[in-house]
Amino acid sequence: MKTVVLPSLAALALAAALIPGSAAQARPHPARPGDYDGDGRRDIAVTLKRAKGQKSAILVYSGGAKKVSRKPAVIRRPKTTGHFTGLATGDFDGDGYADLAGLLEREPVPGDVQGGLVVYSGSRKGLGRTARTLLPWGAAERVAPVAADFNGDGYSDVAVRVPMGVMVFKGGAKGLSSDRYKILKGVTGRLAAGDVSGDKLPELVAVGSRAMTFRSKKGYWPDPSRSWTSDAFQDGEGPVHVADITGDGRADLVAVRLTGPGRGHLDVRLGTGRNFGLPLAPIPFKGSLTVGDVTGDGRADVVVAPGSRTLRVIRGTRTGLDTDHVKTIKTSAFGAKGIDAQDMVVQNPVGGAAKELLIPDSSAPNLWVVPVTRPKTAQRLPVPLSGFLGWGTARP
Repeated sequence: MKTVVLPSLAALALAAALIPGSAAQARPHPARPGDYDGDGRRDIAVTLKRAKGQKSAILVYSGGAKKVSRKPAVIRRPKTTGHFTGLATGDFDGDGYADLAGLLEREPVPGDVQGGLVVYSGSRKGLGRTARTLLPWGAAERVAPVAADFNGDGYSDVAVRVPMGVMVFKGGAKGLSSDRYKILKGVTGRLAAGDVSGDKLPELVAVGSRAMTFRSKKGYWPDPSRSWTSDAFQDGEGPVHVADITGDGRADLVAVRLTGPGRGHLDVRLGTGRNFGLPLAPIPFKGSLTVGDVTGDGRADVVVAPGSRTLRVIRGTRTGLDTDHVKTIKTSAFGAKGIDAQDMVVQNPVGGAAKELLIPDSSAPNLWVVPVTRPKTAQRLPVPLSGFLGWGTARP
């Protein structure tokens, strides 16, 4: 009797991976957002607006096991017209290197503000220096784009405001393409992304006079037919954040209601798994703010910079924000005499449970990386060019 030796499952899998166009070969292996060189660590990308006639730039600082690199890669605009006002990061082609989408703005004549969207690809050497244009001048509005894998296919997508509504570019094996998109017509407001439903897929959220949450589903684009609406919001230019404040696995909403330049109050609404609930008691606000888990307890916190010498940390709890035990940090604790923090973000470039607070300080300019639980160990990263730092720091 002749013995037939069957190939092992591993051998079959390897053979399938070598067949062009096979499912195994096409499966994405996405990098974490911001990991532009694929080393497993988050890198920091921040914009630098320069004087008229000088090329604006993106500065990329590499994350490390204990410290962030002090010498950034400098990506200059190929032309002197336009500057970056918003950055969004994700692995748009699933190749293991995060990519970067940049919103550009120019004003050729007073009052005629024009926006465009470009994409830089990541690689083993970091972000490339050449950008691909997704939206030409005049096609994008001045609202920061957001990136997330809205349909669960392993590729990050990008949502950007356009005159008709919100345009969602779908990621794929060849990255983002100007001919693969969907327009959510009539949708206005500021954009954010987070897992509102608690199903491990991020939802797209647009906050104007109301908040629209586009329910994510594997294999499907964001669609108004699968959206939830929360009313009684103020449409404006204040920041919007979607993050899990209570630690229940469902993202909550923090929006700013502006009552004057740089002041107003926080509109906090907890996620219910199907929508956002009624607003909690308003929290007075002044200055700039960001949201993220800076304490390492698994809940997002709110960090406010009410002035140039003080930071205030409002901790997230299972019932909302703890306004009775606000932690105050003097900037002198990490060596800064004062800061001009226009675009703070919470990220994790050195690892650990607690994330670091990134403060683009245009008064120096410097970029501060501040562990809120250990502010004396903060890093001051030098900026090699003159200009206004932090008109857009890569999110999420």
